[in-house]
Amino acid sequence: MAQDHKVNFSLIKNIKNIKLTRTLATFGMFVKNLYKRKVLFFTIIGVLVFVIAIGVFVLRAKMQAKIQVKEEEAAQAVAINLSIHIPPGAYPKGKTFTIEPVMGSDLKYYEQVYRFVGNIYNVKPDDGRDEFAIKPLQLKMYIPGDRLLGRNYANLTLAYMKDESPPNPFPGSYIGKDERGYFVAASAFHASKIGVIPVPVTGEQRHGLRLVRDVLSVKPGIIIVPGESPKFSGDTSEGNFWETVFPDRPLYVFDYPLSQPRSMLYMQEASSFFKSIGDKSFVKFESEIFAQELKRPDVSKNEYHIIAQGIGGLIVLYTLLNHPEITNIKKVILIGVPYRGTNIANTLIFANMIYSSPVKSAAEVLGLSEKTFMNIRFHIFNYIEMINDYYEDVLPDSDVVRNITSKPLREDLKYLVIVGTLPPFGIDVKGSGLERIYPELVSGRGDGVVSDDEARLPGVPLVTFPVSFDSYYSKSEIMNTIKGFIDTDKLPTPPKLEEDKYKEYLPVDVVKREGLPPKAESEQKTESYEATEEEVHEGYYQPKQFVEEEILLEEVEYSIKGSFYNSGGCVRDEPYFATNKVLYKAKNIIEKGNFKFLKEFPSALSGIKDKEKVVIDVIGFRSLGSVEDMNDDSIDDLLVFPDGTLYYTEVSGEVSVKLYISTKDGKKLVVKSPGTYSKLIPVDENSMIFLTDKMLILVSKDGQVLDRVVLSLITRSGYATNVTYALKIDDAYFIITKEHYMIVYDYKKRESWLLGEGWIGSKKILYYKPSNLAIVVGKKFLNFVDLNSKRLLQYIQPLEYYVKDAFVCSGKLYVIEEKDDGFVVHIYPIRI
Repeated sequence: MAQDHKVNFSLIKNIKNIKLTRTLATFGMFVKNLYKRKVLFFTIIGVLVFVIAIGVFVLRAKMQAKIQVKEEEAAQAVAINLSIHIPPGAYPKGKTFTIEPVMGSDLKYYEQVYRFVGNIYNVKPDDGRDEFAIKPLQLKMYIPGDRLLGRNYANLTLAYMKDESPPNPFPGSYIGKDERGYFVAASAFHASKIGVIPVPVTGEQRHGLRLVRDVLSVKPGIIIVPGESPKFSGDTSEGNFWETVFPDRPLYVFDYPLSQPRSMLYMQEASSFFKSIGDKSFVKFESEIFAQELKRPDVSKNEYHIIAQGIGGLIVLYTLLNHPEITNIKKVILIGVPYRGTNIANTLIFANMIYSSPVKSAAEVLGLSEKTFMNIRFHIFNYIEMINDYYEDVLPDSDVVRNITSKPLREDLKYLVIVGTLPPFGIDVKGSGLERIYPELVSGRGDGVVSDDEARLPGVPLVTFPVSFDSYYSKSEIMNTIKGFIDTDKLPTPPKLEEDKYKEYLPVDVVKREGLPPKAESEQKTESYEATEEEVHEGYYQPKQFVEEEILLEEVEYSIKGSFYNSGGCVRDEPYFATNKVLYKAKNIIEKGNFKFLKEFPSALSGIKDKEKVVIDVIGFRSLGSVEDMNDDSIDDLLVFPDGTLYYTEVSGEVSVKLYISTKDGKKLVVKSPGTYSKLIPVDENSMIFLTDKMLILVSKDGQVLDRVVLSLITRSGYATNVTYALKIDDAYFIITKEHYMIVYDYKKRESWLLGEGWIGSKKILYYKPSNLAIVVGKKFLNFVDLNSKRLLQYIQPLEYYVKDAFVCSGKLYVIEEKDDGFVVHIYPIRI
C-alpha cells in the first residue's frame, strides 16, 4: 500500500521542463512578433529604461540624504548642497557627524516662518554629544548664482537654528565660488540645523576709510576703528554720535567686516593676501588695508588722531608699528584693546573646562553659583563666535600679539589706554578656580574680554572705568576723557560711579554735512537710471548675470628686476615702461633717469625725467626743456603735452583742487574744483580731463574749459561718487568708481547710465579701437564694454595677481604686476 502513495519525482521534473520549454517558446514568439512592430517595441524598451533610471535616481537620493563625516580623517562629505570639513584635532576624541536634509513638518515650519535660499540641513553628532570644537569647522553651502547681487555685495549669510528658534547668522559668513559654483560658507565651532538666509543691504560692502563728515579745520581729524562692538563706529539713524564729540574736526570710520557677512570680492582679496604671506591672519590683512588707506593722497596730506576699540586696536597697533613711514598720525586712544592677547578666545580652555562640563558639578568644583557659571558659558560662547576667524589672532601667544609686543612703541605718537573693570552679566570669578585662568572676568580687573594687565602698554598711562567691553561707546564720562586727552593731552581722573548711574551718551544736534556743488553747476539737469537687458532704449545696458571666464588668454610674461615701476604706454606698436631708474622699450633699456608722470597720447608718450620734460614719439626720445621751479611735494598729478606744455594740480587745505599751467613767469591758475584728490588724463594732443572726486572738467591745451560735469548729478540719489578714473570716447565719458560701478555719461544728450554695480573694476579704463572695445581694469579682474552694441559684457576675467598698471599696444593688453624686486609684464592678445 505504501507504494500506491509513492511520488514519482522524475515524472514531475519532466512535466516542469516541458512547461518551462513551452513558456520560453511562447515568450520568444511574443518578442519576435513585438519586434515586427518596431515602434511599439522601442517605445516599451524606452519606458523600461526610464523607469529603471528613475529608480536608480531615487535610490541614490535616499543614499545621499544621510551622509557620515569622520573627524579623524578630516573628511569633506557633500550632502547634495552642503559640505562640512572637520580639521584633525577639532575634538578631544574622534567624532563623526551625520548630514540629513530637513524634511516633513520641520521643513514646512521653517519655510513658512523664515525665508531660506535652498535647502535646510541637520548636522547631528552621532554620539549625541553637543561639543564645542577646539578648531573651527568649515561649513559650505552651494547656492544658485542668480541670488547674488554682485561681487561686492554681502546679501547672503549662512545661519543655524536650534529647535524652533529663529535663524542665527554665523558671524563672518562669506560668499565664494569654486569649480562647482557659488557658495556661502562660514567658520563655526558648533553645528545644528544649517541654511542660507538673505541679508538686507543698502549697497556694496564698505571696506576702508569712510568719510563721515568733512569740515574746514586746522585741528587733526578723527579716525574711528571699531572692534567687537559694532556700535562703536557711532552710526545711528540720526547720524554719527562721534560728530557731537568732535563737531569741529573731520571724521572718518574704518569699515571692515569683523562679524558681518563678507562679499565675494572681499574674500578673494583676503585669500590672495593670505596666500602671499602664508598665514590666514585677518588682523594682518586689515592692517595692510588700513595702511593703504592712510597713504591715500587725500588722507596722507592731513594729520589725524585714532580712537580704536578691541580688535580694531590690534589692527591699528600692527599697522603703525610695522609701517613707520606713516607719520601723519599723532595720537592713539586704545579702548579695551588686548595688547597682550586674551584668554577669553582660548577655545581649548573653554571647550574642555566650561562648555562640556555639567553645570551643577562644575560650578561646585570651581566655587561659583550655577547662574554665574551659565553666564560665563553664554558670554564666552558668544564672544568666540562673534570674532570667528580672528580668534587665533587675539590669543596671548599669537603671531600678531608677539609681533606687536616685541616692538618698542613709537616715540612720535602719544598714547592713551582705557579699560573697563566690570565684566558683563554680573560675572565675577574672584576667589574661584577661574580667577587665574580668566583674569578678564574678575570684577575690578577686566571688562569681560581684556584685563588691565593685558591692555596695559609699557610706560603708557592706564585709565579704568567700571564698565564692560560693550558699554564704552555709550558712556559720556569716557567720551569726555577721550576728548580731554585729544584736546589738551590731560588725563582726567575717572569718576568712581556705579554702572547703572552712568548717564547714557546719546547723539544730539548732529552737524549738517557739507558737499553741495556750486550753484552754477547745480542747475545742470540730467536723467540717470540703471539699464537692464529687457529695456528697449538707445543707451547702455548690461546682462542680468555675470560669469567668470578667461576670454583673454595670456600669451607670455616676462620679469624686469631692480627697478620700481612708475608708468607705461605705447608708441608706434612698441611698449615702454618707466621706472625710478631707467626707461625700458620692451625688455631693453633706452634711457637712464628717474621717470615720473609718463602718460600716453594717441601718437606719443610724455612725462618727466629728473628735472626735464621728455617725449617719445615718431622721432624718438628727446628732451623738451627743463621743468620750471615747482614744489614736488605739493603736486598731486602732472601732465606734459607732446609740445612741452605742462599742467599740474595741487590739493589745497580748502578741500579743493587747483589746476595750474607752468610758464616761464611761474605758475598760472587755470581752474579750481572742489575735491580732495585729482587725476590728469590725456584725451588727445590738444585736450585733457581734469578729474577730482567731485567734478570732471574737460580742458584744452591752451587752458580753456570745454566741459564741466558735477559727478553727483549724473548718478543715482544716495550713490557715492568716489571716482578713480575716467575716459572720453566719442560723445561719452566712461567713469569708474571705488564702489565698483561704472557711469556712462553722454554729454551731448545729458543722459547717464549706471552699469555693473559691484562687478566693475576700479583701476583704469582702456580703449581698443579695432574692436571698439572698452577694457575696464580692476585690482584682480577685467571687464569689457562692447561700444558697438553699447553693452557691458557678462564676462569677468579673474587675474591671479594684483594689477599695478595696464595699457594696450599692438593688439595686445599689457598688464603690469608689481614685485618687491621689480615688476612682471603679462601680455594678452586681444581677440574679442
